[in-house]
Amino acid sequence: MLRRAFLVLAVLSTSACGGSTATPAAHGGPDGGAADVTAPDVGTDVVAAPMDATPEALAETGPTPLASAALLFAGDGPDFFDDTWEWDGTAWLQRAVTGPAARYDHAMATLNGKIVLFGGSGISGYLGDTWEWDGATWTQLVISGPPARGGHRMATAGGKIVLFGGEGAANYCDTWEFDGTSWAQTPATLTTGLHCIGHAMATLGTTVYLFGGVGAESDTWAYDGTSWKQASTVGPVGRSFAAMASYGGKVVLYGGEEDANHILSDTWSWDGTTWTQTMVSGPPARWHAGMTSFGGKLVLFGGDGGAGTGWLGDTWQWDGTSWTQWSGTAPSARYVYTLAAR
Repeated sequence: MLRRAFLVLAVLSTSACGGSTATPAAHGGPDGGAADVTAPDVGTDVVAAPMDATPEALAETGPTPLASAALLFAGDGPDFFDDTWEWDGTAWLQRAVTGPAARYDHAMATLNGKIVLFGGSGISGYLGDTWEWDGATWTQLVISGPPARGGHRMATAGGKIVLFGGEGAANYCDTWEFDGTSWAQTPATLTTGLHCIGHAMATLGTTVYLFGGVGAESDTWAYDGTSWKQASTVGPVGRSFAAMASYGGKVVLYGGEEDANHILSDTWSWDGTTWTQTMVSGPPARWHAGMTSFGGKLVLFGGDGGAGTGWLGDTWQWDGTSWTQWSGTAPSARYVYTLAAR
């Protein structure tokens, strides 16, 4: 796999992206402690998927765009990644392109046929850069926006991308909107409960729903373009860093961390009014996994299994009834990233 030298990329990102030099917090951990960004997690986690593959398996594809695909970019594992992969519904394809500097804890969402990436944490600290992926090329948008941060979440609704929360120079509970050209902060905040870090977001119609956060309870919140309002107080057990995406007219939530000793493997759906648990077997328990809807199914990749299990590199699909594991050449095992589809 093509892997550029990380320190070189960090210098480029500092000069081009204007990222903060603050030290990122520890990979979304519940204690919020400082991370060793020069050697992330090495010697503390176990790699749960092989990192070696044949040269043929690691062959990279050029920038010829697919008509549509799900995007995986970067993340954390044995190293910070800076690679770009696309899932076409049947296979993972690595794209031989130059793009954003290596990072983790970034967020992505789709707008106007492009995938927008904002922020994250890299070797230089928290990042505040905005990028677009059109299926062939990464383009940096040299615009002002939210303060540099990681651990935020983004979802698309009403023709705009909504960004909420995260951590950087402070713990942010702010809401921003991106219209394809510029970022604008809205008056909406959500300071009730503990939802600003470790939350999950997904859209139904024109409403963005938020669930969870580090230390959060079972309450669900809705953003209607004006304000955050509580939509329910009953639902899955409170958790952080779950995977959540829209599918089949519902929001689907999988896994996450209940507390330091309990990593979850449950599947839930939200119809805008009620949470319902689907009692099925599926992916092993994990947190910090990415999930998005593409090709008539949800696709979930990687994450961390906790309790010494380490980084995961497996791919699963949800068809609304059951989970099915896909096997084949895939990105290296990793966590702390998001997936988005165009």
